[in-house]
Amino acid sequence: MNQGSPEALPPSAVAAGVVPLFPVPPQLAHLFASDWSARWFASKHRAKLVGCGALLMHRGQWHVDLAPFEAAWREISAEAARAQLAREAA
Repeated sequence: MNQGSPEALPPSAVAAGVVPLFPVPPQLAHLFASDWSARWFASKHRAKLVGCGALLMHRGQWHVDLAPFEAAWREISAEAARAQLAREAA
């Protein structure tokens, strides 16, 4: 069994919306055009994503809990937008 596949997770986790981050799951395809962009985002924001329960490690593979991941993505993106506005106003 492939450890990165949803079958490697407990059925309750899959049902709860926990899926492998790579390859980018269809539920996140609207956020990331490629595995590379998802890897970059997860690497850059790892501490925040782990801290809010959005990024999880299972059997040595990164997984996402979809609902908190999208909420964290939205928050991180809003922070980036505010920072950009501040730079433009300066």
